[in-house]
Amino acid sequence: MEPPFEPEVHFLKSALGRKWIRRFGPPLIAAIIKVLGASLRVTVEDIPGVRSNKEQREPFLFAFWHNRIFLMPYFYRKYMGGRNLTVMASPSRDGQLSTDMAKYFGIHAARGSSSRSGLRAQIQLVRELKSAGSDVAVTPDGPRGPCYTVKHGILQLAQSSGLSILPVTYHLSAKWEMSSWDGFQIPKPFARCHIRVGEPLHVGADDDFVKMAEELARRMGE
Repeated sequence: MEPPFEPEVHFLKSALGRKWIRRFGPPLIAAIIKVLGASLRVTVEDIPGVRSNKEQREPFLFAFWHNRIFLMPYFYRKYMGGRNLTVMASPSRDGQLSTDMAKYFGIHAARGSSSRSGLRAQIQLVRELKSAGSDVAVTPDGPRGPCYTVKHGILQLAQSSGLSILPVTYHLSAKWEMSSWDGFQIPKPFARCHIRVGEPLHVGADDDFVKMAEELARRMGE
């Protein structure tokens, strides 16, 4: 199983060589995200009150769809009340880009394994991050889809670590959609953006993963 979070950099690869992407990609992407993010007209719907409850520091599996990766670092840092977040990225070159870019938002990154023992290593890592009080970023339909389909990996992580899944999404009034498997979304400047933080989902030891996947997808929406 591959790490559940992987960045989208294909929209730069067509314009820049790999060497230049590795050197200038992370600060360039971070700058673009910050500029576009600051231009948006944002409203926030926080159903469980995670943002307003300053005493609530229980870590979550911070779950969002793969095609919403672009703005999530900016939104997390601005709207999640000073919480700590760790993203799990693969040992690939794209994973390194994720690690480097996350630093520009004060977000930690952990490199994972794509071997057969990867899930076991991820569970152990999530447990350690839980002890440290860090949220963990997970894309339930990543890294290759199908889009808006919850894979069982996030449910296994939740069940084994004891962390609840916090479903987060946003909707843009105007955006560009890439021709990728997930329809990767990039906001147009000054668009309206509605962020929705849904009710956390706890996965118990005896819960049916098929039903839990359907429920998580329902809470996340599209």
